[in-house]
Amino acid sequence: MYPFLGVSVYDGLDLAAQEALGLPQATGAYVTTVTADGPAGLAGVRGSGGNNLAGGDLIVGIDDEVVNSFSDLISYLVFETEVGQTVTLTILRDGEEIELPVELGARP
Repeated sequence: MYPFLGVSVYDGLDLAAQEALGLPQATGAYVTTVTADGPAGLAGVRGSGGNNLAGGDLIVGIDDEVVNSFSDLISYLVFETEVGQTVTLTILRDGEEIELPVELGARP
């Protein structure tokens, strides 16, 4: 079984997207969709909710490891975690850095 967060991300943030979304940085994993009853959804992670990218959380860390891209997040989940483990996501939301504990589920 592989660990599951229950998010989809937009991994192509460039400087134009960063500016348009009002983000302080272009690195990280930008959440577009959250599975409502999935681990991230239950923990309060927010997605942008569709075609309009505005309003999603930017994941910039997991368990004090820097997340520069979606591949960093996936690599950490696959190689460093297991189903049922609680990880701490560091996210940027509305200009603030927030830490959210998330109990990982099993990938469906």
